[in-house]
Amino acid sequence: MFRVENTNLTSGHLQIDIADVRLVVHWGAPRNPLSYWQEVGRAGRDGKPSLAVVYPYGRSLVGDSGLSETFKSVECLRLSVLKTLLTK
Repeated sequence: MFRVENTNLTSGHLQIDIADVRLVVHWGAPRNPLSYWQEVGRAGRDGKPSLAVVYPYGRSLVGDSGLSETFKSVECLRLSVLKTLLTK
């Protein structure tokens, strides 16, 4: 059994704290590394294993999201985004 929360958490930066989130799915590339990090950080807040999945597609990679090259890499996405955040 699962619960689907169809919420646009990027709109208005809602302060929603749901502890038992196990899966965060991005359909398309996130806007930038910082918003991606904040959004996937909603999963596993209760300390249990969780998963974040990104399905980038052509049109979502257009523009300067700062993540286009990251999605083309074979490096772990989490490490790559963290490096990007720490070097800015």
